[in-house]
Amino acid sequence: MERSDRLIKFVTVVVFVALVIYAGFSLYQTRDDSLRTVPATAMTLRRSVITTGYAVRDEEVLISPEGGASVSVTEGARVASGSTVAITYNSGSDLERAEEIQELAIRIRALETVSEAKSAADAARESVMELSRAIAERDFTSLESVKLDVENFALQTGELASNEAGEDLESLKLRYESLRTAAGGRGFVTAKKAGTFTSRVDGFEEISTASVEGKLRPEDVEALFGGKAAVSSGAFGKLIYGIRWYYVTVMDSSWATLLIGRTAVDIDFSKTYNGTVTMNVESVGPEVDGKCAVVFSSTRKLSETAGVRDMTGEVIFESASGIRAPREAVHLDEDGDTIVYLLVGMQAKAVKVNILGEEGDYYMIEETAEMRIGNEIITKADNLEDGALVSK
Repeated sequence: MERSDRLIKFVTVVVFVALVIYAGFSLYQTRDDSLRTVPATAMTLRRSVITTGYAVRDEEVLISPEGGASVSVTEGARVASGSTVAITYNSGSDLERAEEIQELAIRIRALETVSEAKSAADAARESVMELSRAIAERDFTSLESVKLDVENFALQTGELASNEAGEDLESLKLRYESLRTAAGGRGFVTAKKAGTFTSRVDGFEEISTASVEGKLRPEDVEALFGGKAAVSSGAFGKLIYGIRWYYVTVMDSSWATLLIGRTAVDIDFSKTYNGTVTMNVESVGPEVDGKCAVVFSSTRKLSETAGVRDMTGEVIFESASGIRAPREAVHLDEDGDTIVYLLVGMQAKAVKVNILGEEGDYYMIEETAEMRIGNEIITKADNLEDGALVSK
């Protein structure tokens, strides 16, 4: 019994000593873990201001006199002059008829395409016979043109196999015309001229681009967009004419005056839609109580922004890119040059750097042949100097 007690005490002491040694070793390793690095990553700094404003375009509201509409085009699509934008209806039977008319129009166009392809293929088949004759008679004077016709035949054959519909084109056209006649000339909304379609209507469509020409004052912008506009009854969408659109905003005069003399800036509309647009600076209005109205314009991204009125943008005055480095990794050497230490193999390498800017706990430094994205930047090491062995 006494022997067992001594054994238990011995084992307890051994375990305790082992735990103390382990804890001491771990503490030693932690204290000795003096080398720390971070990867060099890309960084971009902007001098910019966030603004809220409004999109202005030449727009026309589309109205269904029947009360309902089946739209024939997609959001943001370009619509040709005279083309059908929607089919209107005021009852279930009208809707069924409108949808059948639309379906028939699609099938007729498809069959006409097939018919045209058949005509071309017939001509191409004749060219195959012509090629056979030319080879038999060794007449190669028109070989090149015959060759092109044969190639055309080879391409057309596969298309016809997939497009053969087995429908009578003339009977479809008769059905189509009879339905249109039954509609009494009603039920179709067509585009008066070419434009961009959006289904979003907000009541501010009467504000034209002419309304924002010239130098506006902040109160002018408030007068245009401050109230709540009413949406017309039966409105199902609108067409935007032209390709130029405007962004009207009011900003602090300290920022607005930086735009005077500039022709264009980038505006990041990622909070409104995922994209940045290069816009012309159209006008900077007079200062009123520390504010200025600013008008921008662009011919880009019209389809993507067609359905948006209120827009939040980041006006970018300057933008620069470089490498992100923690403040504790940037040092001055004995000559007063700014340096960082890179981990190269098992050694520290001092590299002179040029600081482009700073943000928070980081500097943005210029990328060079020696200082590149992916380098390991040393943030902490004992006896840190150029060429020192720093890796354990």
